[in-house]
Amino acid sequence: MNPSWRSLSAVLPLLLGLGSGVTLRAESAPVVPAPTASATATSPAAGKPADNAKEPWRAMTKFNFAALPIGDMPPDDGNIAPIADADAKPVGLAANLVKMVETTLPAWAPGHVADPVQRVRNHLFLLGAPDFGQSPAERFLAASVLRYLLTQYSDDELAQILCWIALHPDEGTDTVLDDKLLKEFGLPKLDRAEVRLRTYYYAVKLNRWVIGW
Repeated sequence: MNPSWRSLSAVLPLLLGLGSGVTLRAESAPVVPAPTASATATSPAAGKPADNAKEPWRAMTKFNFAALPIGDMPPDDGNIAPIADADAKPVGLAANLVKMVETTLPAWAPGHVADPVQRVRNHLFLLGAPDFGQSPAERFLAASVLRYLLTQYSDDELAQILCWIALHPDEGTDTVLDDKLLKEFGLPKLDRAEVRLRTYYYAVKLNRWVIGW
């Protein structure tokens, strides 16, 4: 399956006709439902004025989003950073692993660290590690993780953080790879550099899911 978002050349005319603010998800964004008002209200940064010096990810705009190399990403139906079709459902072990992740996320300690960028990065490692280990759940996890993140961040914030991570893939820690949740996947010894590369792929892909291009 080819990625469902538009090519950059198709997006640029739209961008040129817009203002400089961040304009996000189209109504046709795949799989992930629009966040509720309560989800937006409980965003980690809700009600706080933007401070780009302390949180530089807030400076990300639609022009940064458009510059992400979505055309260079592995295809969704491939073996690297896969994402299942909207109508595909996990079965057997894959279904059990996806349910385990969905149940664990609300209280998952790496998802509640102080730095919002590291929080999102930890969730991307949760996608990258099963992908590297070729877990049967790998292609189904992206939608579950993204749905959860959209209950924690507004669309704007999440798109900006994902973009920042994609532009700074080597920042942050990878200590989450030693977390017990990932050990439940029974993964082989991880190549941490390769797993980090896959978090980059997912950051770019999920940014486009959030903004709906």
